[in-house]
Amino acid sequence: MQLTLRNSNFMLILLVLFLSQVDAVDQFGLYSLTNLMYPDTGFWVLLFVAAAVVSLVLFSLIAGVAVDRMDKRRLLIMSLIAQIMLSAVVAYLIAADRFAWWQVMAVEFVRFPIWAVKVTAI
Repeated sequence: MQLTLRNSNFMLILLVLFLSQVDAVDQFGLYSLTNLMYPDTGFWVLLFVAAAVVSLVLFSLIAGVAVDRMDKRRLLIMSLIAQIMLSAVVAYLIAADRFAWWQVMAVEFVRFPIWAVKVTAI
């Protein structure tokens, strides 16, 4: 057990899994906040999911090439840092009460290319 915990690759994978769960909670929180802000929620959630899917389709090939050409460990760490920064921006916007629908779409459009890099690097 101690050898497993000393392995830096194992610890990195554990960190990735933990932060992926934080990102999932952040994403569901965005959708829940949108449900509270807008009465016709179905349309807005459809727009947010469409922005996420479009960004995933546009950037998944680029993410695959980047992961193939660059150091996977460095890309994984950089994608985690970007994910943490994105969650911090969302938390700030919610706390400052400056949250709007176009910001949710921008966050979703940025979140999924980061996700594509992270999943491809694992």
